[in-house]
Amino acid sequence: WRKPKPLIFELALARLGLDAADALFVGDRIDIDVAGAQGVGMASAWINPERTALPPDVQPPDYEIRDLAELGPILGIS
Repeated sequence: WRKPKPLIFELALARLGLDAADALFVGDRIDIDVAGAQGVGMASAWINPERTALPPDVQPPDYEIRDLAELGPILGIS
């Protein structure tokens, strides 16, 4: 099975002992990473270095970042 199948995200959360509401999924694919996380109720951060326009009819991610260095403030890490 591959993303965006919910089972992949659910298994990862279960193995980490987390609820979806307590996790942030970070990925570079809006169609599989962000959509998959959203499908199970996880917050999502889309790595979009080129600032590509969000495709039509796609639910926006919770966060849009250019690189992983931008995660610090989102996670409350300075």
